[in-house]
Amino acid sequence: MIVLALSLLACTDPPCGEGYGRDDDGICRPFTTSVEGDDESDVDSDTDADTDSDTDADTDADTDADTDADSDADSDADSDADSDADSDSDADSDGTVSVDGEFSFTGDFDSNAICALMLWDEDDVGGGGDFPDFENGSELSSTLVDCPADSSTPEPFSLVFESGSSTTVYLFGSIDADGSSETFDDFHLAGAAENPLTVSESPFSDITVYIEPL
Repeated sequence: MIVLALSLLACTDPPCGEGYGRDDDGICRPFTTSVEGDDESDVDSDTDADTDSDTDADTDADTDADTDADSDADSDADSDADSDADSDSDADSDGTVSVDGEFSFTGDFDSNAICALMLWDEDDVGGGGDFPDFENGSELSSTLVDCPADSSTPEPFSLVFESGSSTTVYLFGSIDADGSSETFDDFHLAGAAENPLTVSESPFSDITVYIEPL
């Protein structure tokens, strides 16, 4: 029996060291251990990373899109506002004044009488706005108009005057009673009752130009 046991021991491979075991071929190999759930944890980690990455990307994309949209909207609004402001400015400063009203006077005048309406800048009007400064200034624009048929019948007018860059103007009416440029004692002039006129408020209606008795 002793001999048989020794023979069996001689035929048996020595044990592997700690942490090793024999495979099917009898070779000692280190044990491989795995904790249940490790693979799932790795998968979850990858999934979380992908999810976070996708979420961050989506958030950034949405934020960028919103920012771009807001920027475009602000730009469009600013552009529209600027365009509207420019249009309004152009409308207010087109260099003309539209005036509708009546021209009348009391007194006698010759059939050759000459009547006119003229526009003056406020800087070229003296006497508290009662009379143009013919010596130092000049009218902005003027036009001949029909004289009233008689002193009791006002002559209507509807005119557009050049006002240049003026912001405040005065409208005057005049009559040369004998129609001669060689005489001045029969030249009469008076300002509109509504003077002064603010150019930006044009057009004007119901303007009255009345010359006192000749």
